[in-house]
Amino acid sequence: MKKTPVTLLALLIAVSTCTAQKPDWLNGKSSKFPNAFYLVGIGAGKTRDAAENQARANIAKIFKVDISAATGMVTTETITTKAKTVSADLNAKTVSDVEVVVKKTLEGTEIADFWEDTETGTMHALAVLKRSAAQSILEEQIQQKDEEITLLGKSVSESTRKLEKLRLMLRRKSLMVAREELNSDHRIVDPANQGIQAPFSIEKEKTKIASFLKNEFQVGVSATGEESARLIQPALKYLSARGLTARKATPSNQASMDVIMTFESDLDPSTEPVEEWYYCRWQVNMTATDQKDSSAVTTDSKKGRAGQLSMKESRSKAVAEMTKSVDALAETVWKTLSGEEQ
Repeated sequence: MKKTPVTLLALLIAVSTCTAQKPDWLNGKSSKFPNAFYLVGIGAGKTRDAAENQARANIAKIFKVDISAATGMVTTETITTKAKTVSADLNAKTVSDVEVVVKKTLEGTEIADFWEDTETGTMHALAVLKRSAAQSILEEQIQQKDEEITLLGKSVSESTRKLEKLRLMLRRKSLMVAREELNSDHRIVDPANQGIQAPFSIEKEKTKIASFLKNEFQVGVSATGEESARLIQPALKYLSARGLTARKATPSNQASMDVIMTFESDLDPSTEPVEEWYYCRWQVNMTATDQKDSSAVTTDSKKGRAGQLSMKESRSKAVAEMTKSVDALAETVWKTLSGEEQ
């Protein structure tokens, strides 16, 4: 009879059982899976699935895989009317939605063993990843990134439109950042802690991109409407933080701008209270225009309604909310310029 070959890892997984004896890997090291050949992750949970998921996530953390946490502040206004007196309470709470995002291809990760602590009812799981398998996967991904970066470099040199060149350059920069992350992970799994040399100078390429953003591409910001002057500075700050040269657009400098981002703001305060509660509606319309041919690059708008116990306070709150909305509108422009929206 012909025998089917079985790997050592498969054998170890097959014979692993939930034993009463406390395994050595609970301390972070496994005699069956030595650190020289394997990366290990240990997880615990109320169920076996929870323990296994945690163990896999802990291997991901070795690679500095991001744990993206969407954390926001939710403010709730409670209006109470008692004996013709209106009171307002503002309650704020932090809401977190944490999701483990596995960016790398960890296809070789296996659950090699598990153990139940009968005293506490907690399940423990051991996840293992063979270093050589992870190294091979990372090398393939780095090679793909190098090929994409090289092709984009040729496209940049051939492009004649500044907006298109900007998008290509920002895409190249994003790929180079991703390549550096993969190379950092490669050093972790490589026995000699070595990375893979790029076929180009990443630092020189980044310097070229930064120079283009600073010296050859300009974004102007203008605004009209009520309290519109408050909108310009947050937009300039957002765009400048991403490496773009952003300035307030004026009649004297508009001709030198490549893209102009224009805000139109509107406030509509109510003069009549609703149960002694005054409201003020607000809206901001944004248009980004390519100055070369006057075509619209992108458009977006934000609106809302602010309520307080006086007209003055409701208007002031509406202006604050309107100003805060600028980041989201500027992000729309950034994503469009960088090609993320395509």
